[in-house]
Amino acid sequence: MWHGPPHTVSGGLFALLVLMARPAAAQLDPGVVADRFVPAPGPSSLLAVEGGDFPAPGLSAGALSLGYVARPITIVNRVTGAVVSRPVSSLATADAAVEVGLTRHLAIGLGVPLIIAARGDRLAGLGSGEERPLAPLVFGDVRLRIKVRLFDRRAVHLALAGIFTAPGGGERDFAATAGPTFEPRAAGDFASRWITVAAHVGYRFAPQRTFLATRFGGELDWGAGAVIGPWPLRAVVEVQGAVGVDVHPIELRGALRVVLPRGFSIDAGGGAGLVRDPTTPSWRAFAVARYAG
Repeated sequence: MWHGPPHTVSGGLFALLVLMARPAAAQLDPGVVADRFVPAPGPSSLLAVEGGDFPAPGLSAGALSLGYVARPITIVNRVTGAVVSRPVSSLATADAAVEVGLTRHLAIGLGVPLIIAARGDRLAGLGSGEERPLAPLVFGDVRLRIKVRLFDRRAVHLALAGIFTAPGGGERDFAATAGPTFEPRAAGDFASRWITVAAHVGYRFAPQRTFLATRFGGELDWGAGAVIGPWPLRAVVEVQGAVGVDVHPIELRGALRVVLPRGFSIDAGGGAGLVRDPTTPSWRAFAVARYAG
């Protein structure tokens, strides 16, 4: 839920400013991604948290997901708690990602997100003068990944990744950022027969954006979790968050993973926000089909 930054807009003035101020439409053009969940490919990946391993030369790994996310962006009056607007009340999403090993120490990857259906007020009632609804079938931030292996000894893998993104056309519908982004990221994992523990941390350089007095832009991205249990049924749990100037989302996710023959597996699970910051959903459900060759 969106209460407005306390140092920028105080108390009950938030709803008054939202409903009565008339900024230019361009100032309210979002350029903000409502759903942060991006399934990670790779043999040691959890759900969205990635490990340090990647496919051997000439082999590949992929992830194809379908999901539903509820109330990732809600604007409320900080004094009364009344809902002022729900720019994004729900999303049905899809994402396809692939990673290919080029050498023992280098892999590249590509990811494409799609908003299948969307519900919400978008900018209606926020003084933008633009009342059209959220558009369905819009692409989010297209991702290009480069991953370099740093350490690979038995059960421990460490790597550095560079993740480049470019908006795919959904900037005005809370599906893509306002411009290109780049995130250098460190990732590592420990994998054994019964448990895999993975974590990543990076800093995402992104265009500075202000939406309703809340600043979006560069932020620290982090995540950690584990896969536990024997083959063929395993439990996956992870927590992922970000630290920005005004926004600090944190989400807990869990899933059951069914390991299938020939490198395939299926994740089915859900998640919930642990804080009430913008882009933190009330809850989500998802299914991810994975392959690691």
